[in-house]
Amino acid sequence: MSYITCKSSALFFILNLTFGVSSAAAQNAPTAHSDDLMTEALTRVPQVALNQTAAFTARTVLANAPSLSVMRWQSQEDWGSDETELTLQLSFLSPAQRQLLATSNELSTALQQLQQQQQALQVSGVLRQLYWQAQLLKTDYEYYQSIAAHLQQLSEITEHQVDAGELSRYALLVVQQRYQQQQSLAQAKQAEQQQLLTLWQQLTGQSQWPHQLPETRTVTTQPHPQLQALQLQWQASLLASQQTAASDSAWSVSAGYKHIQSPTGSEAQVGLGFSIPLATTNYLSNVELQALQQQQRALTAALQQSQRELAQAQAEAQRNLTHWQQQLTAQRQAAALSSAAMAALEQLRQAQHIDTALYIDRWIEQLTYQYEARTIELQVQYAYAQLQQAQGVSL
Repeated sequence: MSYITCKSSALFFILNLTFGVSSAAAQNAPTAHSDDLMTEALTRVPQVALNQTAAFTARTVLANAPSLSVMRWQSQEDWGSDETELTLQLSFLSPAQRQLLATSNELSTALQQLQQQQQALQVSGVLRQLYWQAQLLKTDYEYYQSIAAHLQQLSEITEHQVDAGELSRYALLVVQQRYQQQQSLAQAKQAEQQQLLTLWQQLTGQSQWPHQLPETRTVTTQPHPQLQALQLQWQASLLASQQTAASDSAWSVSAGYKHIQSPTGSEAQVGLGFSIPLATTNYLSNVELQALQQQQRALTAALQQSQRELAQAQAEAQRNLTHWQQQLTAQRQAAALSSAAMAALEQLRQAQHIDTALYIDRWIEQLTYQYEARTIELQVQYAYAQLQQAQGVSL
């Protein structure tokens, strides 16, 4: 079966009532809380980072490292004086530079938060895919197991009829062959589901599937994280250029000490000086300006391309959701008629008015209507989850 399906309590009740089937593999855990599920999954994601070879600290007060200069003047005349000068220069961040630094810190925090959002969205995509694939396999397992259980009951009835001479042994062989076929299919689906459950446990730490996967039922107004990343990348580039342009706007303080030795005596002097730019500039070199403009064009093109791709993905997800919603109504009507049809088939079988192989085919056909109704019902939920993923909404 090619549908991605979900177990509904109503249909499972019908299957139990009709065939008396109860599967431990179909049991689900209580609904998981979204925060707990995502928190556990995110902590299990391997964290990969580049090695940092040196320790760096951010500037907070000084614009540059302090500098110390020493000068010595030696007179070439007997009546001249000798001088020794010691100067300490400190460059402080200007108010404009401090504002750019504060903006840089805010941007860094925003980038970190966005990286967490992007990682959460990626993990949500994996969780959604695993969950709905598991629901498909679980529904397939229940479908094949229900058929096998019914055929097992039919085999016992047919065996009594063969012993009584009411049916040929060929009819019993047909039932037994079909039973083995359906039982093998059910076991294969159960094994595949166990493989997915192992992956789920590795990612979330949960040994059972949640009864429902928590989805946010609100319309998001935030841009997709992919678009936010490009916008923040441009803001970071622009901020770096602004910091480069403002690099010559630092305020400086100079403190000096001078010792003068003359033939008539010695003298010590202390000096203090200030240097404050009269105006701030936004000048960049031609190379820096061209590099910034080139990066702006590249990021603009990437932003436009991402907007087109995301719009297409969201439109496709919306079309997919609408398609399954339309299919659901018609399939529910067919499933509603299948119970009566299965009862009529049973009457024909008991009256021996239908061939055994034909009865099995028609009975499976009617059960398939119920199965497809349930799988399409889940397709609607899965399509909504895909739409949420396309819109950048995490679990």
